Amino acid sequence: MTPLLSSLLYGRAFLRLGEDRFLSGASAVWSLADRSLALLVDLTFAPSSELSFQLLAPFFIGGSVTELGQFSGNHLVSLGATWRF
Repeated sequence: MTPLLSSLLYGRAFLRLGEDRFLSGASAVWSLADRSLALLVDLTFAPSSELSFQLLAPFFIGGSVTELGQFSGNHLVSLGATWRF
């Protein structure tokens, strides 16, 4: 019996600029079994320690049904703001 999720690779990379006011990152899960890739890209801008804006965008490369799930047609982009007081 093959262990659950044994054919997946995961990676995360990020870049901080401008005294941590800008943060860009990406998380990726790659299936070795069917060569599908799920990628989540995020961009954050924090003009102050109390306020930040974030944009999240997922990308998927692969068939409509893969080891990672069913991603065909799922193109959701998220925009958020956080205010700390």
